[in-house]
Amino acid sequence: MVTVPKALSIVAPTGVYAGISVFSATDGVTVNAPGATVVLRGLSINGQGGRWGVNVQAAARVRIENCVVANMVDNGINDTANGAELIVVDTIVRDNGGFGVSVAADAAVLLNRVQAVHNQGSGLGVVASSSEVTATVTNSLFSGNAGHGIIADSAIGTTTHLAVERSVASKNGGTGIWAQSVHTGSQLVASFVRNVLHRNVGDGIFVYGTNAHGYASENALEGNQGAGIHASGHVYTSLSGNTAQSIPLTSAFQCDGDGAIQMFSLGNNNVDSVSPTDNCSWPRRATTCASRCTRWDSSPRRSPPRRATRG
Repeated sequence: MVTVPKALSIVAPTGVYAGISVFSATDGVTVNAPGATVVLRGLSINGQGGRWGVNVQAAARVRIENCVVANMVDNGINDTANGAELIVVDTIVRDNGGFGVSVAADAAVLLNRVQAVHNQGSGLGVVASSSEVTATVTNSLFSGNAGHGIIADSAIGTTTHLAVERSVASKNGGTGIWAQSVHTGSQLVASFVRNVLHRNVGDGIFVYGTNAHGYASENALEGNQGAGIHASGHVYTSLSGNTAQSIPLTSAFQCDGDGAIQMFSLGNNNVDSVSPTDNCSWPRRATTCASRCTRWDSSPRRSPPRRATRG
């Protein structure tokens, strides 16, 4: 176990193996450095009965670069440092007993080129502790996790901001991306742009709660056992340029819940090989979504044939 109490960089030079074996009842690297910047680069942190691979308790900024965190009993990376910035780049977090990356703090989080795969929880979990958390995910992979690819929640009286772009969530045991705001006084604002959500057991994207706002654009949704994009509860969701294909059990775009739900298409949402063939579905007993699911495209658009021109 390594404890970092101050500003420090632990760096393994290129081509040099630097491993940390984490034994029972210990953590791999514990960062407790208020106001400091800590860098971990090129490390292989391997669980041998240990709890957390990297445990961030306090810091101004923690950068985890080119690391592998694997086989922990609980979360691979665990962040509870309020006011800190967590940056994870070019890192693999795999085969852990909890989440790949878990953030439960008023913090700013950035994941770029991260692989969170085959964890027993979700690949990434984000929730604020008392105020606000902002999570940005780009160019990353969340696959084969027993839970969701990504789950973002809002605790009582908190706000969660989530942005996921150019990433893949596939073959997870739950939903590709689950974003919710269900607690008193909570709020969630989420955007999903140019992602691939495919072959998840649940929905591709699920936005749920009492004060949740979602925007989804140019996502590819294929083969999920739930809906391609699903909104439920008291939410506002707008969609544009998404493509849903081979959705076997439900609708491409689905909304259900109370009378305040709103799901709008801004156009160019394409549907192919969906069974049932509903583009937008809602409970038959309610008129809620029937009046709010508008401007759906029933099939992929095809360009008209060109006219022959004389030479």
